[in-house]
Amino acid sequence: MLRARALTDLANLLFMSSDYPAMQGYAEEALAIWRGLGQDGRSGLAATLLKLGDLAIEEARYERALGLLQEALEIYRELNDVQGVGSVLMLFGWAAMRTGDYNQAEVHLNDYLHLGRQSGDNLGIAFALSGLGEIAVRQGRYERASHCSKKACG
Repeated sequence: MLRARALTDLANLLFMSSDYPAMQGYAEEALAIWRGLGQDGRSGLAATLLKLGDLAIEEARYERALGLLQEALEIYRELNDVQGVGSVLMLFGWAAMRTGDYNQAEVHLNDYLHLGRQSGDNLGIAFALSGLGEIAVRQGRYERASHCSKKACG
């Protein structure tokens, strides 16, 4: 388990450094270890799936991203991990936005916003509002974008 955790942490650092090829290799290795741990590896598995989904979005591989994120979502729900569920919803929203499906993006980001407000996750609330504001700008709804930036999006 220690090796899987170290590989996942390294993959996260490499993602933040935009070293995507190296990140993917370490994350895939961690993924195999987490899967082999069964129930004991569920949390780490979900976190690694989430990061690989994020990578797939960055690389415009949206079908792959959705598959990885759906599996992560199922695990996070099974574990009652509200923050994990929120992270998946955020990435679903950003993936939909990048493909131009603003309605679906708005649904996911509103769900994420609702979860953030319920749990008091201020960072999650800020990310959700940022995404909702960007959708509004892309649609030319500037007044709504302004409301989102003032935490009154709704």
